[in-house]
Amino acid sequence: MRVEKNLPQIAVSPQTKLKPYHKKILDFTAQKGFITNHDYSILVDRAKATRRLDFNKLIKFGLIVRRGKGKNTHYVLKAQ
Repeated sequence: MRVEKNLPQIAVSPQTKLKPYHKKILDFTAQKGFITNHDYSILVDRAKATRRLDFNKLIKFGLIVRRGKGKNTHYVLKAQ
């Protein structure tokens, strides 16, 4: 319910609908405070490039923010 509340009011389409693996990112981040690419690779069996696309989609929707660079990159929920 929290995720739905934070989603921008946009028309639902295949491009804007969150998939279960997107919700895993948000749930993990809400519990731990942040998520790394390595954490996400343990949660799902997706290629590195696809995981990056998943993160970028959530950034585009304004749900998460990228912090750090290189191996120190992690993602946190965007402050409301």
